[in-house]
Amino acid sequence: MDLVVRYAEIKDYDSIIKIDHIAVKEESRKNLIKDALLKDEVSVVLCGSSITGYSITLPNFFGFPFIEMLYIDEKYRGKGLGNFLLQAITKNVQYEKIFTSTNQSNAQMKKLLLKQNWIRSGIIENLDNNDPELVYCKFLK
Repeated sequence: MDLVVRYAEIKDYDSIIKIDHIAVKEESRKNLIKDALLKDEVSVVLCGSSITGYSITLPNFFGFPFIEMLYIDEKYRGKGLGNFLLQAITKNVQYEKIFTSTNQSNAQMKKLLLKQNWIRSGIIENLDNNDPELVYCKFLK
């Protein structure tokens, strides 16, 4: 499988929306993606010439980058694309650490973060009903 990660461009918007089953239905998710594209905060993973996943990395979470979203097309999950995308993102970070978070119920993301040596750094209650947000950190330097 020929994989490439690159920064997304506004022309990628429709392709990103098409693979995200939540964005297809929710205007707020579409707006999040569009705003992030306009701020150059989106990376995409391509399999061949098709966008198969994306991430949104915010520049400032208490002075450090924060991966707000990492999403892989459901058809491509379990094939290492999330691992590839997460490695590419962290490789290019110019800070000593980076943060992300995931719902406590998201077993796949928690497994991926542990595989790449992210450490749990906190918990945020009340974002989603009965599903706390777990914050993770990865030390890079």
